[in-house]
Order: sequence, then structure tokens, then C-alpha cells
Amino acid sequence: MLETLMKKALQQADEVEVYYAQNRIHSVMGEKDKLKAESMVDQGVGIRVQVDGKVGFAFTTDVDDEECIKQAVSIARCKKESMNLEFPCKDIPVVEGLYSQETADLSVEDSIAYLNDLLSCDSEDMKIGGSLEIREMKRAITNSSGLHVSETGTFADLSLAVEGHNFVSEDVCSRSFKNLNAEPLKEDLIKRAQKSPAKRIKRQIDTVILSPGAGSLLFSTLLCPAFCADNVLQKQSFLGNLEGQIIATEELVMRDDATLRGGLVSRSFDAEGSPSQQIPLIENGRLAGFLHNLKTAYIAGCESTGSAFRDYRNEPIVFPSNVTVTHARKIPLENLIDETKNGVLARGIIGAYSSDYITGDFSVTLDECSLIENGDIQRIENVSIGGNALDLLMSVECVSKEELQCGHFVMPSMKISGLKSWIRMEETP
Repeated sequence: MLETLMKKALQQADEVEVYYAQNRIHSVMGEKDKLKAESMVDQGVGIRVQVDGKVGFAFTTDVDDEECIKQAVSIARCKKESMNLEFPCKDIPVVEGLYSQETADLSVEDSIAYLNDLLSCDSEDMKIGGSLEIREMKRAITNSSGLHVSETGTFADLSLAVEGHNFVSEDVCSRSFKNLNAEPLKEDLIKRAQKSPAKRIKRQIDTVILSPGAGSLLFSTLLCPAFCADNVLQKQSFLGNLEGQIIATEELVMRDDATLRGGLVSRSFDAEGSPSQQIPLIENGRLAGFLHNLKTAYIAGCESTGSAFRDYRNEPIVFPSNVTVTHARKIPLENLIDETKNGVLARGIIGAYSSDYITGDFSVTLDECSLIENGDIQRIENVSIGGNALDLLMSVECVSKEELQCGHFVMPSMKISGLKSWIRMEETP
């Protein structure tokens, strides 16, 4: 199918890339015995052509629609800028852990039964709701350079919310339905919801421990766009002029690894067919480089890092895959908390999307917080931190041995010290 489209497009264009994607999704959501289910299939083709060095793109949901080719060629001929992109044809690595047959075979009825059982609760004071989404994703790329690749992956995404003395929620995602660890998650949420209501106090604090969920949310909005070469080239990244310079504590290392076994954003090839690889971002505190797709690599005069993202409706953008965060000093989370004399432990963050990756400035509210004083822990609320990303990266003192993938980040808990001027707490009226 894709090769047929490519051959027909080559009758009008010099170079052709045909991208196909199909998503089969079913979801179940609600409360016990009140669940609603939805199912959908979304598929389509995006065609990118080059005519006299000018790039045109069009898409269609009808894979037999040749009109899409004419639209892409017409757009290319109207372009003024010349790109001369070289579509890849390189060896593709084998990345394991992307597909689970059991997950793909899970029916809507089985999902309803599973979630209905999970939402059961013995306590009348507790209210539990949730959702389960199962996805099977297929994608394939054929281009005129001779590349013909395809890949299939699965996802199971579980969200639980518990309302008791407190309202708490958590979302977990895995390539395999079996690996969701739903029962321990439910038990942990119930315990957190049963804790005494948070208190408001006024205190100067110099240490914050961000959970993997909190840290990944802040880093995703603050750092992910800043590492992307399209933003750098447009002077919309606070990291733009800092390549090769120290931007973080020398113990900190960040790498983007699309080959990570079972990673949520792992893949054998990116959205342009470039092979996946591990890319250094921060090495021993130094900014090692940026992420590129074919277009940004052409402009910058370098090679693509295999960091193209897209669906069939859009041309590729640049974005990280699985960003691993490590530190020279790793200790168990329990010890990390015990050695904190005066600090705050935060499980979530509110307002992360207001973070400015152009300047690096951020101001957020920490959610589901606990005050740590010489090993004692009590819930508090209305804690805010703010500052600049460079100061934040310089202040990571150590991390936990335990880590979790949340979105694009594989994160430990991070202990950030020396932030007295960043933290404010409101005193109870």
C-alpha cells in the first residue's frame, strides 16, 4: 500500500516519504458499577514530497486517496525556501519490550470487569474512580531512499482517584497490562487519602524532595522544549547559547534514550525513519547538545539525532523520547527522607505549564506536600517554589535509587537544596 503510493508520487516529485499510522483504542472510565466504555480506530497517511528541493506535505484518512499526492506536490511548488532533505535509509536497531500480545488482546468486557473489581472499597468513607485505556499502535514509513520499516506497540494506561479526608490521584502507564501494579497503587492512594487534612504553617525551608511524578512534570514543561533544536534555532530556548558549558551540578547526567527496553517512548526508528539511539543531553553537568530532526539538522549542518515526532496529520517536530535522569549520589528514598532535617516532600505540582522554557523561569505550587523535620512528617499545603531552571539544575544534591517513568522522563526522587528564597508557606488565618 505505502510503496504503491510512493511510486505514484515519484511520477510528480523528486523524493517521497509516506508515513502511515493506525491507533486502536478502547477506554473504560467511571466508578464501580457505573463504568462507561468507548472504542475507536484512527488511521491515516501523511505524504511528504520534495520538488526541486522544496518540501510539501499533505495527509489523508483514506489510504487509497491519491488526491493527497497532488496536494503535497502543489504545496511544494508554492514554497520559496529550499531544504533538500535527505530521507534516511540506515540500519534500524531492534528495541525490545514495545509490544504485549496480552495487552493487545484485552477486550472491552475484560477491561470493564478488571476496573470494576479494582474500584471496590470496604470503607464507606472512601470514594474511588478511575479509568483504563488500552492502545495498540502501528506505524510504518516508506521513502524513495529505499527505507521500508514498520513497528507495532501497545500501551495500558491506568488512572485512579481516591477521595477521603484528602483527594489524591495517580496515573501509571506501561507497555504491558500486567506491569501496571494496580493493587499496590490503590492501597497507597487509600492510605494517602486517609491521612489527616493538611495544615498551613509559616516556615522557611531550604530543601525540597520532588517525587518522580512532580519532577517529571516540571522538567517536561521546562526542559523538554529547551533541548529541542527547532526552539534553539528560533532563539526560544534558555539553553540556546550554552552548548558545551556547565549548566548543572557536575554529578547530574541526562540522556535521551529511545532504545530503552520497554520505555514508554521507546522505538526502533523515529517519525522520519532515522534510527533510534541514546543521545547525551547533560554530561557531568555540561550541556552536551540538542535534539534534531531532518529539518533542524539540515539548518544546523549536522545529522538528525532521531528525535522526530509526529502523527499522520502533521509534519515532524522535535521532541525527546525517554529522558533518563541520574546522579552520582544515589541513596534509598527512605534514607533520603531520614537525612532531611528541614524540608518538604512533594508528590505533585500545580501550574507547571506556566513554566517558561524561553527564559528558564518557573513558579509552581507543590501538591500533596509533607513537611519533614528530623524524620517526622506531617501534611501541609500552600507551598510554592520559583526561580530559574539553571539554579534548579545546580541545586540537585542527590537522588533516590528508586525511579519511575512518568511521561518522557525516567525519574528518581530528587533532593534539591539551598532554595530558601524560593519557598513560601501561608500561615493559617
